[in-house]
Amino acid sequence: MPVSFVIPKRKYIKDTFNAETFEILTGEVLVRRDVKDWAKKNKVKIGGYLVSEYQEQKKVKPAIEETINKHLDGKLKNDLLDFVFFLRDNKMSPQWGSTNSYNLSYKGRRVCIIKIAEKSYQIWLNTQYNEDFNKCFSEDTEENKKFLIDSIIYCFGCGSCKPGLDIDILDVSLKGVCFNPVIRMENPDERQIELAKKLVLLRRQAIYEGKAPKVTYISQHKR
Repeated sequence: MPVSFVIPKRKYIKDTFNAETFEILTGEVLVRRDVKDWAKKNKVKIGGYLVSEYQEQKKVKPAIEETINKHLDGKLKNDLLDFVFFLRDNKMSPQWGSTNSYNLSYKGRRVCIIKIAEKSYQIWLNTQYNEDFNKCFSEDTEENKKFLIDSIIYCFGCGSCKPGLDIDILDVSLKGVCFNPVIRMENPDERQIELAKKLVLLRRQAIYEGKAPKVTYISQHKR
């Protein structure tokens, strides 16, 4: 079941903060509130120790290869570099979006997000649960199909689209699937990386043919 980490609005907390993991809450959601702007507005002097990694990266927007080399090694590093090479070879280039997080788009539409941590990474792949999806993976092994189904994200109740969608995909019925279809992979092995590549190409083709709706994004502080 999905978990949500929340800092609720209180007397001394002027907003509600919500994220799917504690790491996202502390590493991305909270630091987006620019400390320097807040300090200037409230005439508070701050030291350099309050400048977050997000704000440092925002200045330089490091290339994804730089972040990979900094945080990953061994097979994880080589697998993700290979995936990035595949993306660039298909005329898609990951762009810095947040702390150690990179967005990939095609013709202005989201394809995936790559999130890098210390000795770990995730790929969040946008897709559509339709006949094209079924055709793309219908001949895959049962192991691959199960992995894809198990990697589907369910509704977090973050918007008016809750409680999500009921779908039939790869001969399986699912209830309460997230309205923005995303498949998440964490430290995928070579077999799973190949599935990720197929999902990227499937998404790109859908965008090219005008079949991919725009991703609806709800700000974290409104969730």
